[in-house]
Amino acid sequence: MTTTPLPVASPADTRRTLGSLLRSRSAALVAASGALLAASVAGLALPAALGLIVDAVVDGDTPRVGALIAAIAGLGVLSAVLTGAGRVLVARLGEGVLAELRGAVVTRLLRLPSTVVERAGRGDLVARAAGDTRIVGDVVSGVLPTFASAAFAIVVTVAGLGVLDWRFALAALAAAPVQAFALRRYLRRSRPVYRDARAAEGERSQRILESVDAAATVRAMGVSRERAAVVDEAAVRSVALELRAVRIGVDFWNRLNVAELVGLGAVLAVGFALVASGDATLGGATAAALFFHSLFGPIGQVLANVDELQKAQAALARLVGVFALPERALRARGSRTPAAVAFEGSASRTSDRMPRRRRSSTRPRPRSTA
Repeated sequence: MTTTPLPVASPADTRRTLGSLLRSRSAALVAASGALLAASVAGLALPAALGLIVDAVVDGDTPRVGALIAAIAGLGVLSAVLTGAGRVLVARLGEGVLAELRGAVVTRLLRLPSTVVERAGRGDLVARAAGDTRIVGDVVSGVLPTFASAAFAIVVTVAGLGVLDWRFALAALAAAPVQAFALRRYLRRSRPVYRDARAAEGERSQRILESVDAAATVRAMGVSRERAAVVDEAAVRSVALELRAVRIGVDFWNRLNVAELVGLGAVLAVGFALVASGDATLGGATAAALFFHSLFGPIGQVLANVDELQKAQAALARLVGVFALPERALRARGSRTPAAVAFEGSASRTSDRMPRRRRSSTRPRPRSTA
């Protein structure tokens, strides 16, 4: 049976839909951003305090060392509390957005014309309503809070390097070209792979459902092996795409290791030169090296989660693509859910480009009096 998959939303339509959801939750977004920003500032104070300890040891100021150690303990607790609170707020915000999106998607799927459902096949519908929703949900609850926290930490740490000395920040940026090249190459290669992988998963589900629905006919006609081969073919294609994505990810991480080596080496070299010239203290150079070293974790988290975010982006585009399809005529105008109404503006931009039937006028034409 030949099927026609449901449309996939463009990146612009996906961003527009997310924007409409986030605008209605601006207070929660500001609260989450503020908590993560405060946590990043508190975390940045830890390596700065270690640098001050080095200077205090060099100067022989023992009481100052004790006070700084106590400050480090307090800052560590404060950073942990703020980070936890920020991640909880981000997860709560994401779950609210996902709940509304899921409800709107299911509502639209239930209102699709029967002809559209038959052409798309139940496999594609099940993959979107269940599989794609699960992928986005996993990212919202697990990946998104970590990603947001790491992103704030990166921005604040780079700013902290500039506060120490602009040359430290410039040295840290030596790793940026290597990271940018690695990320650009990864995104260019991984996006089509993840998109095809989600489509292959839908095709596999469709073939399994077709075989299960027609099990009696398959056994009666003795084509069980042929149907099993058809399902295996779709499964093999799905696995091959997943393995290809893993190989792309391994190549990506190898390039990131090179970027860390280049960046840390540049910061250490600049620190040595500034200390030798008297433009920086030994503690300042130590703090700068610790700043950049502390970036390894957040940068690794951000770039590691790009893999999951790519999957979620592909799944989200498939969910939003459902809104490009026309609904059946509703029995009551007031039966539309608030979520579905919120998406009408985004969906209409895509659906307007779809061909529509012209309605024939039922009113009689006026007769010519000529």
